[in-house]
Amino acid sequence: MRNAEWSRKCRRPGYDAGDYNKYTVNSSYAVAFFVMAYELYPEYFSRLELNIPESGDSVPDLLDELKWNVDWMLSMQDPTDGGVYHKLSSLRFCGMIMPSEDDYDRYMIGKSTAAALGYAASLSAASRLYAKYEKQFPGYSRKLLDASRRAYTWAKANPRLYFNNPPGVGTGVYSDQELSDDFFYAAAQMFITTGEKKFYEDMVLVQNYSTPEWRNVRSLGLMELAIHVKELPSYANTRQINVKFKSLVDNIYNLYYYNVGKVAIKKFEWGSNGVVATNGAILGLGYKLLGDGKYMEGAQACFDYLLGRNSLDYCFVTGFGSRSPRNIHDRRSESDNIEDPLPGYLVGGPNIDETTDCGKNNYPSSIYPARAYLDEMCSYSTNEIAINWNAPFIMLAAEIVNGTPKGK
Repeated sequence: MRNAEWSRKCRRPGYDAGDYNKYTVNSSYAVAFFVMAYELYPEYFSRLELNIPESGDSVPDLLDELKWNVDWMLSMQDPTDGGVYHKLSSLRFCGMIMPSEDDYDRYMIGKSTAAALGYAASLSAASRLYAKYEKQFPGYSRKLLDASRRAYTWAKANPRLYFNNPPGVGTGVYSDQELSDDFFYAAAQMFITTGEKKFYEDMVLVQNYSTPEWRNVRSLGLMELAIHVKELPSYANTRQINVKFKSLVDNIYNLYYYNVGKVAIKKFEWGSNGVVATNGAILGLGYKLLGDGKYMEGAQACFDYLLGRNSLDYCFVTGFGSRSPRNIHDRRSESDNIEDPLPGYLVGGPNIDETTDCGKNNYPSSIYPARAYLDEMCSYSTNEIAINWNAPFIMLAAEIVNGTPKGK
């Protein structure tokens, strides 16, 4: 979302990744993990000071930071019909320059069903959190919920409006052609927030759930239902929710347990560190809700991997540890004339699918997928930063701080 140091200096903060564009689908995905983290540990986050401009006010810093992003999302809705624009973007990526030097025009581009559903899900979830801060933000919770309802209604009326870049646009796409998971996730969040049966009837629980990502958000809905299962109306099939949630957690635990490197991942692909962070967060949630210490063991292993217990001996978070990324693919870090990168960013990590962005010979041999990482600015495939990798890492870190089993 934004870095405290740069929030005062950048002309347009709140970026998605290493470029200066903003994407509603990925923003919605990141909001989900902020919301869950706060729901799990509200007292912890109420005490946590993040050294942002709002620090010291009467609102937890995490919620101040979340609001920064949600306020932008509100601006992406068409006030005439409730549809949601897919992205705010220039026509092409600018060079490695500071935000104040980027003079490309940016455009609200393309309404899409995926954007509307992610918007409805994330803003309805956020409305639950801000309902407790009506004094500080009068009417804000209601505003978010009303916007969510309008987006949800629009999506149901436009169920197959897929996004692709129009001619002349060359920035990120976040295109998704399978939307049943998006409908489930939006309905689940709207049901949790409102308790209205029509949203429950829109939910379709499927047999299997897997690691969520921006293009597959079904498990986010299941995770939220599991968090709120004791609060759901009596007609909700809470037993089915609990069974499916435990199955999801067990599958991810087995992925960790039977992996020779003791890390919960199948393949080192684009954003592999985000996968590890997400799976770790799910295992931490499993420990929180189910109480079995083995899940925290798996969550801790994921956390340890990201902080340096890996075959590269890299702490993948900038500014931490004795060996961490220094040449990240991020326009601000590259162009600010400061040798060190902006601190606190989780980079994408090993990716065996793309080894040519810096030239083939610069990457390790493909027989070592876990080592297919390059600490060079040109390596957008392994060394870029993005909110959809960092948000689950925040949730995982909160679980590690608050959830270590007694005696460990």
